[in-house]
Amino acid sequence: MLPFLCSFIEQSPSISRHLSNIPLLFLSEDLFKKKLAFISKAAIFSNNEKLNLYIYFFPSTYVFYGQISPNFFMLSIFNQPTPLYTDTKKTLIRYFWVGCFIALFLIIFQPFGTANVKMDYKNLFLSGYGILSFLVFSMVFIGLPRLFPSIIIEEKWVVWKQILLLITALSLTLLACYIYQAVWFGWKISFFSFWSFFITVIPISIFPCVMVAMLDYIYQLQKHQTVANNFNQQAKPQATNTTTLLHFKDENDKLDFVLPLDQLIFIKAANNYVEINYLENEHIKKYLLRNSIRNIESQLTYPSIKRCHRSYLVNMDKAARITGNAQGYKIHFPFTVDFVVPVSRAKGKELLAILQS
Repeated sequence: MLPFLCSFIEQSPSISRHLSNIPLLFLSEDLFKKKLAFISKAAIFSNNEKLNLYIYFFPSTYVFYGQISPNFFMLSIFNQPTPLYTDTKKTLIRYFWVGCFIALFLIIFQPFGTANVKMDYKNLFLSGYGILSFLVFSMVFIGLPRLFPSIIIEEKWVVWKQILLLITALSLTLLACYIYQAVWFGWKISFFSFWSFFITVIPISIFPCVMVAMLDYIYQLQKHQTVANNFNQQAKPQATNTTTLLHFKDENDKLDFVLPLDQLIFIKAANNYVEINYLENEHIKKYLLRNSIRNIESQLTYPSIKRCHRSYLVNMDKAARITGNAQGYKIHFPFTVDFVVPVSRAKGKELLAILQS
């Protein structure tokens, strides 16, 4: 619960001045000083009607006051953004090691009564479960995002979806393992015998799936937030080029739009168009140009314009700060809170180096 609570506090969207008198939680100062030293009085999730939570600092204790439903923290965790791992090579490597772990675990500990089974090639048979786990998990995590690209997308990927995908892969793995052992021993395959096998194993296996998703979320969240906070403390203002003009051409290679570099904020892909967002007279304006983001990137060969995401080009000179969540980083601008540009995991380190230079 502690890492979850710290994460929520760090992502506080607003400060509320209303007070409540129901004590919720008392934690020592030593336990929280690294995470909450900057807080003297704050409220988190004050935009949620079901929650009013406040933090007050006393000489030795942080006292949390408020009204909260018992399951709020867990429900909130399940709806937090989390990474969707779609890289084929990394997925194969990840689940290869998962398969090795499962095979070694079964060989060494021999759970589910396998220790009492006497048979030839027993270790080879048990290794087969690890191989099947590797194959099924890899197919699920590589294949399903490609079969359902409009449903399984990172922009809408949250913890509960990751858990559901893990349980789907687990269930299919158990089906494959049931068929495997039935074929090996020459058993008759039936729904009832599979169901007996399934309900024996699934309760034990779901907990690791949930914990893996939760721990990965917490690790990625804390890593990205730490890097973002460190960067924001060390960030230097960027010099702006006021003379360079950007010439935008359409898909037919005809000049369509001219803009000073110092006015460009970011460019976003919009189907067969790109959306050019720029600053004019302290107002953000948009211009639609028929072309692809890749073609526009090849036209704008300027050091400050970088591809930060498959759908975005950003003028790094306009970036004011970054924030981090479990999925990665987001770029913020000093003149607006309405526009936030995501940074893909592949581009994160490169852009941070540019911003810090």
